[in-house]
Amino acid sequence: MLGIDVLLAQYFENHLDDHFGTAVRRKIKDRLFERYGLSLQQSLQQFDIFEKVLSEFFGNASKGVLKNLFESVCTVKKQKSNKKQKSSFIEVRDETLANFILSTYGDNDKKAILSVATETALTLPEILRKSSLPTSSGYRVFNSLLKEGLITEISDSSEKSEKARFKSTIKEIKVSLAGTKLEIAIFFSKEALRGSRVLATVAPNLTITT
Repeated sequence: MLGIDVLLAQYFENHLDDHFGTAVRRKIKDRLFERYGLSLQQSLQQFDIFEKVLSEFFGNASKGVLKNLFESVCTVKKQKSNKKQKSSFIEVRDETLANFILSTYGDNDKKAILSVATETALTLPEILRKSSLPTSSGYRVFNSLLKEGLITEISDSSEKSEKARFKSTIKEIKVSLAGTKLEIAIFFSKEALRGSRVLATVAPNLTITT
């Protein structure tokens, strides 16, 4: 269940030079390929591998480096959902990521698939049927969303069925205007939050509501 990590990987990569410099970035890239046969973006999607290599270069400071990298793209915040509990959400800082999210949910076909799989994990045939999209275009849109990290495959050991089930990575988006600045808050599904190695590393105290 790597939806969040896949979604954020390309935007982390865009900020690597700012944080590490070109020379260090190249050394990290070479080490990843030499040891694991992975590109930078592939390792960012499999975040524990990127974390291991980063610790070779920065030692105990690697956790702070990772947090700074994460916060150049987005920040974790909390919103009070009731008197006793606060729910965590992600506030987008990277403009490219913000535009990508808005354009995705502005696409009627993509929104149709994401909407039907927001509350309940469904099989691919169920998603296509409920979204009312033609089968050929439905498959194409679904595969695009899965590749982009906006659909998460759900693993449930209690399920006897061997059919894969999928759920939207994002549960809710809130867009607001602060002065002239557009603010985007993303509430991820609990399954996506639990499966994210990125958030486990940079936000270990994240509140996951049931």
